[in-house]
Amino acid sequence: TELYVHTPCASPSSPPQCNLLEATITSCTASSEYSDQWSCDKAYDGKRPAWGEPGTDITWATRGEGVGSWIELAFGKFSPDAMRFSNRQFDSSAESNKGLQLNFTFLSQSGVASIATRQVELIERTADVDDWTYLHRFEPVAGATSVRITVLSVYAKVNNGASEIALYDSRDCELSSFELSSFVST
Repeated sequence: TELYVHTPCASPSSPPQCNLLEATITSCTASSEYSDQWSCDKAYDGKRPAWGEPGTDITWATRGEGVGSWIELAFGKFSPDAMRFSNRQFDSSAESNKGLQLNFTFLSQSGVASIATRQVELIERTADVDDWTYLHRFEPVAGATSVRITVLSVYAKVNNGASEIALYDSRDCELSSFELSSFVST
């Protein structure tokens, strides 16, 4: 499996210079939720707190989990090959995920549900680095209907979760519209 982590060539806050098709997430389940104010549906509501804000009612938080925690997102038939993931944290790196495994469910040609696994490594969000500006690209998964994102490693663990998660089909984007920031082969 190859992992490509790309950032936009322009300023870190600007979107890529291409058409990203975004999956419409319809529902979620999670390994845990800190409370109703920190439910998994907050991870795809289009809202992200500014650095230093707690994110109450707009972010998903686990109940004291780190490695092994997961969120499962369902969407209509889609062929993702990229994602953005913004870590949930309150003015520190104490709740910061690092390595993620993405298990996509799709129907094979014979109609049997199958799993395609991809991995990404997140950058650490800080007051000066906005992790949402990083687009993580991976081999496309044709016709996926859901993904289970499992935390494999963390920068630190308290009540990890996500401020925002989005899945994309970026195949219409020219590779030259991204700056390759790292390459990992696993």
